[in-house]
Amino acid sequence: MTNKTLIYVSGTDSSVFSSQVISLLKEIKNRNYFDKVILLAGIKKNQNKKDELEKLNIYDFEVIPFKLYPNYNLYSRIQTKEIQRTLSKVLTENTIIHLRGEILAGYMKKATNNLKIKNVKILTDIRGASKEEIKLYLKGRYNRIKYWLKLRQATKNISKVGLNSDYISCVSESLKKYVFENTTIDSGKLGVNHCIADESFNYSDTKRTEFREKLNIKEDEVLCVFVTGGNGPYQNTESIVNAILNKGIKILNLSKKEIPNAINLFVKFDDVPGYLCASDIGIVWRNDDIVNNVASPVKFSEYVCSGLPVIANNGVNLINDYVSLTDHGKIVDSFEDINQSMIKKLLSLDRSSISNQAQFFFSGKVLVENYILMYKKL
Repeated sequence: MTNKTLIYVSGTDSSVFSSQVISLLKEIKNRNYFDKVILLAGIKKNQNKKDELEKLNIYDFEVIPFKLYPNYNLYSRIQTKEIQRTLSKVLTENTIIHLRGEILAGYMKKATNNLKIKNVKILTDIRGASKEEIKLYLKGRYNRIKYWLKLRQATKNISKVGLNSDYISCVSESLKKYVFENTTIDSGKLGVNHCIADESFNYSDTKRTEFREKLNIKEDEVLCVFVTGGNGPYQNTESIVNAILNKGIKILNLSKKEIPNAINLFVKFDDVPGYLCASDIGIVWRNDDIVNNVASPVKFSEYVCSGLPVIANNGVNLINDYVSLTDHGKIVDSFEDINQSMIKKLLSLDRSSISNQAQFFFSGKVLVENYILMYKKL
């Protein structure tokens, strides 16, 4: 396929929009594989369209907004019409449409079929086990009708995504297996791309000194860090932070949830790399269930690319495999297993070496090459 245009489609209200969508599009644009790169930016009713576009128009790719309706079957016709209306302005032959998530795959397939433009291919980028997340974490949050409607739609989305996509990318090998078992698609049309770390995530002694001074942390003090852009029920923010504090270790809590005795900050994305350099150990703690088993936590990619050794439990298969391969962290069964000997060993690891090795797995420059290999298969 002669790839003239990439249309990347994503909602803009995600907590990882800057770290994942914008970072990836900048790398794709810099790679010059496509003549044109367009972001179709989904904006919900409760978002300010003008503000969202002002944030996006600073980048070197075209941004076209469209209305993003609630993910219920009731809205399927109007969502398809909205996507078709938006695509009609920009869709040409030899275009790849890259969808972030499986929610819009069915609508996109119908819209492109209706427009009858030749050689349009759809790559769907699946980020997690949405159906299981609703079952495990959202059942008690919704009334029975809302829960049933959301679960029904999520089940339909994953079961039909193979029919509505020409290729599927998954964030982990475990998710790839899950998708293969839950939809109809040839295994040769499934690939893996982990969550990326922006190019700004790398280890720097200069940043370390600067940001430790900002935090008033002495050089001989140990500082753990926990980062999350959201506060989903699987994040375990409070239990993680308190468990580390109970060990008598200082912890930097970069989340929206303030916790007594922690260093609580919620900073802009551009400042996160400096605070990771200032820290000594990154913490990831997820429940051991299908939702987390198949995940690729953004914060993990950013931790290791910033040269941080990681302490984690066994909830995320990707982290288990990476730590086993590199020895750049420790997998423990419980917080009680964390001791001074373990911390001392992790502190002895070379931060630059951790960062350099992680770039081969999680940096945008490497992963964009993986995506381009997928595009070439279409």
